[in-house]
Amino acid sequence: MAGGLDVDDQGPRGRPARRRCFAAVLAVVACGPALASCGPGEPDTRGLLEAARSRLHPEGGGLVVHASGTLDKAAEGQGIAPGRASPGPYRETLAVAPGHTVAWSYHETRFDGTTERVTEAYPSDTTRLFVVDGLRLVIPARADDFSEARARLARRLPGGLLADVLDGGEPGRVSSEADGTVVDAVLSNGTEVRIRLEGRSPRVASASYDAVLPGRGPATITWWFDDYREGPGGTWMPWRYGSRVGDVPYTDLTVDSITRGASAMVDVPDGYRVLPVRSAADEAPEPEPLELRAIGDGIHTVPGVRGGFAPLVVELPEGLLVVDAPSSFPLLGYVPAGETDPGPSMSWASDRLVRFLGEAFPGVPIRWVVLTHGHEDHVGGVRAFVAAGATVVAAPVLRRPVEALVSLPGSVVSDSLAAVGRALDFRAVEGPLTLGAGPRAVDVVPIGENPHAQGMLVIRLPGHGLVYVSDLATPGPLAGYPDADHAALDRFFAEWLARQGWRVGRVAAMHGSGVLTPEHLERARAR
Repeated sequence: MAGGLDVDDQGPRGRPARRRCFAAVLAVVACGPALASCGPGEPDTRGLLEAARSRLHPEGGGLVVHASGTLDKAAEGQGIAPGRASPGPYRETLAVAPGHTVAWSYHETRFDGTTERVTEAYPSDTTRLFVVDGLRLVIPARADDFSEARARLARRLPGGLLADVLDGGEPGRVSSEADGTVVDAVLSNGTEVRIRLEGRSPRVASASYDAVLPGRGPATITWWFDDYREGPGGTWMPWRYGSRVGDVPYTDLTVDSITRGASAMVDVPDGYRVLPVRSAADEAPEPEPLELRAIGDGIHTVPGVRGGFAPLVVELPEGLLVVDAPSSFPLLGYVPAGETDPGPSMSWASDRLVRFLGEAFPGVPIRWVVLTHGHEDHVGGVRAFVAAGATVVAAPVLRRPVEALVSLPGSVVSDSLAAVGRALDFRAVEGPLTLGAGPRAVDVVPIGENPHAQGMLVIRLPGHGLVYVSDLATPGPLAGYPDADHAALDRFFAEWLARQGWRVGRVAAMHGSGVLTPEHLERARAR
């Protein structure tokens, strides 16, 4: 029966366990909140979850779920403005076969016009493939064990979540609530999770867990499932599902189709270049030593603070000016959420940058840190600069998010600011602002309405004909510039820059390689 299945509407397979489960759930419904004291013993938690898993977990060749809907970047701090909804079209395919293949392919069209198309596949416990469609590239890796990485994807399906609790985690306490049955359990990696079942059915309505997100702090992440229907092989699957962070939606998806044959997801597409296989040691490499890269007299970038980031550093008479405070980035598409460039704390990348600048410029203070916009990977490390005594310079819309980050207690995040306890010095950029004096004086310029983020700032050094930008331009070799995934932003920025009438010899950027020349900008405008 599409859309519904009570536990007593089962086939003959495994009926005794389901009868025990049904009795347990009836006890929950009858006893209400005082479940622990009702009846001669505790409900059969394992029987309850086993009954649910038997109808939700794929067998044999596994299942491939094709879904489409929206992904809202506001949930991970990547919206147009902090907290403002910014949903964009999104498609994904998730393949799960017990003991065999796990793969996830997604195509995201962001609110700013950029796109990302990637497949992450685990053909075995020891191999992982990243297939980057935009670059027609396959990046393989090998490790002794990728079981947790595979499990983070498999848990996204209700059956995979229950299998993880039953096979490697710990079934917990059962309680009743007005709209269903709740099981407090522990995943195989130790994460506590609250699983809510619909009434007396084995359908998983939601699963929630608590996390500390990079650049944000404590949050409750909830995955919800709805509109169950029978899929291939008699497996019951939700035809609608999604996730949210607190009250902010992240994904909202409707299933287009469910098929069999998960193994096909790990095939390398024809015409793709496969990089040499990386070893297990490459999975958590020691960070390369930081170094200054001169792009002018007293003007530097520091590549590699975190993946793809090259913050600007300018020597001024008053001290150093640094652009942006890099942080790690939450990967919300996993259960539990992961992060890119993880470290001991959300401020780790910027703490490392601050220490490096102290060594490179002994006795020279960091006078200012300019935040170009409010996305968490650019703002999440701001605590390190506050700890160093820097004034935070940003658009007014960033004041409250920065205050929230700086006020996080040491019990939530342990870093340099938690150790020294320094107060925030915030300077709002209401209009064009000049910082420092002399030939390297820095103009901080609000860019106004743009497709990427509210309160966006651009850095200009007029004495050097240099402009520095985050996210709105991604330099690369002239022959392939701009690449299709970033062309919308590069075109916007090139057109905006042309309207300013500035003398610009080159543009340096936080992301990408090299600098943008006038030839690059002309190509972007023509795209």
